[in-house]
Amino acid sequence: MTSAGGASALDGGAILANARTVAPVLREEAAANEQGRRLSARTVEALRSTGVFRMAMPRSWGGPEVDIRTQTDIVEELSAADGAAGWCAMIGSDGGFYTSALDDEVAR
Repeated sequence: MTSAGGASALDGGAILANARTVAPVLREEAAANEQGRRLSARTVEALRSTGVFRMAMPRSWGGPEVDIRTQTDIVEELSAADGAAGWCAMIGSDGGFYTSALDDEVAR
């Protein structure tokens, strides 16, 4: 899997591939996530390893600035494995999308 910390290797295609790689883990944890009404630590770590939470961060901040269509594909892939995990990935990644429209000083 691509390192979530390495912005240069992280792009939409890599994050989508990572999402496909962790899908079995998300499926395994889905029932426990639903029953516990929160994502398990294993699910959160799987999501973090994909780079999904950084996907919308602007390139000027070292992020991959993934286009909105690819972001949707990534969230769909995660959601197919576990809807709650996909929803949390979407919510957790949208900060970069919204802050990229602001002046840098305000956004930071």
